[in-house]
Amino acid sequence: MCYHKTIFALLFLILGNSQGFHLVKFGETLSGVALKYFTTPIYSSKGSLAKLLKINPEIEDPNLVYPGQRINLRQDETKENQMVKIEINDDLDDQNISFWATASFAYFFIKSKLLDNDSLAYAYSDLSPGLKVGVDIEWSKSFSTFTSLQFQHANFSISDNKNLKGSKRIKSYLDMGLIKKIGNLDAILSFQVSNSYFLRSVDIDSLTIENNLASFLSTSLDWHLFKSNNLGLSFGPEFALLIPLEGSNFYYTNGHKWNLHMSQHFTYMKRRYRLKLYYDLMKLQTNQVEQTSTQIALELTSYY
Repeated sequence: MCYHKTIFALLFLILGNSQGFHLVKFGETLSGVALKYFTTPIYSSKGSLAKLLKINPEIEDPNLVYPGQRINLRQDETKENQMVKIEINDDLDDQNISFWATASFAYFFIKSKLLDNDSLAYAYSDLSPGLKVGVDIEWSKSFSTFTSLQFQHANFSISDNKNLKGSKRIKSYLDMGLIKKIGNLDAILSFQVSNSYFLRSVDIDSLTIENNLASFLSTSLDWHLFKSNNLGLSFGPEFALLIPLEGSNFYYTNGHKWNLHMSQHFTYMKRRYRLKLYYDLMKLQTNQVEQTSTQIALELTSYY
């Protein structure tokens, strides 16, 4: 009977996966993949992981695999994959594309002061429910792109030289960017186009509607001081350039930001979700104004 099991195991190894590779699914581990394909009367559970790592020498940490990652199951598959990448160009086989939708609820507080006399320019706060859809493309382990479209509605209070309160805002923006990972450092280049409709009321008889169309080109560095599956803390500088779309002037800002987030991934009805709570603190400065902004947000993201 033992011989029959051994022969069946050998046939499974040879014919069980005609593609010669396995694409990691959400929730899978490298040990689980090894157990699925290589645990037989010939290979022990420990030896199966060692064999899989030998076939895939590019995997530096067996505890870190991601959905969509390609795991080779045969020794000669590595060379075959390299040939495929050259023929297809730009590592097309390694792309990991994620479509997602996010519902959010955020609190913003922004305080701006004039640098010449250190006086308050304005203070602004709002509570904003929002909806965002987007796609992330991971071209390789160290390079990815993102595109998103977001809509927000806010009831906010603003105090400035007109002391306007009881305002509403509807905002939409398109955000596109590149991310380059270098160890614990993320280099981000993004371009954003936003359109805001402001509805302001000073009293019952006074109502104004303002439309503000703007675009920003920004770059930032996020240094992950601490990062795990569910908790992260990052810090880094940020630089932004306002590109005029409706007669406004160019202006340049620079500053830094802190980000603390907690997240939990789960699966419901065969769909993957992420619940995320985060806190952002950012300080930016132009040649006239210094602005400090705080954001606390709760997001629920569904992946497709």
